[in-house]
Amino acid sequence: MNLRNQTIDLIITNKEGEKSYTKGFPHDNKIYIYDSNAVIDNGYLIDYSLENGLKKTVVVIKPGYYGNFKNHSQNFPDYQCEVQDIEEYNQAKINKAQNITIENKNGSVIIGNVTNSPITINTSISELEKEINEKGGSNKEELLDLLEQVKELCENMEKTKSIPKSKSLMKKITNHISTNNWFYKQIVEIIGAVVIKIMQGN
Repeated sequence: MNLRNQTIDLIITNKEGEKSYTKGFPHDNKIYIYDSNAVIDNGYLIDYSLENGLKKTVVVIKPGYYGNFKNHSQNFPDYQCEVQDIEEYNQAKINKAQNITIENKNGSVIIGNVTNSPITINTSISELEKEINEKGGSNKEELLDLLEQVKELCENMEKTKSIPKSKSLMKKITNHISTNNWFYKQIVEIIGAVVIKIMQGN
């Protein structure tokens, strides 16, 4: 099957939210791209539309770059990207956050990561604030405002020992999945840590 002749339009979004355009062919859990000038890395998002009009967003799990091999045939793609549906990817991140070991020490929530290095919720918020200032770009003020709202939400959850509905806030945060997925990921981990603390009765 000559995939080169069956390519469709792709929109690639890097980790800074910058977009580029190319063509490729999605098949199973891969996207084949015949464009040696394309720049794709782990965590990049790829948007495209299927023939039935369904819009898809996937996350690059493994770029699979082969463009530097000059001896392959013209039908061999420059990229064979392994990808995952954005919803499945984010659900896996949420599950990971929920499986983090949480302890209560002097009133602080401690998250044990894979290296067992403890990080308090307040430290996580401070580090995220620094990251927003460094790479938030034109969205910096909005991201800082959302972070402040999340901080207030977490403080309220800890005080009331309940999880309130915050559809409007979560919608605003979700809007940044494609443009600032690093922000979305860390916000989910922070909220998830507080939720588990409440569920544990701490």
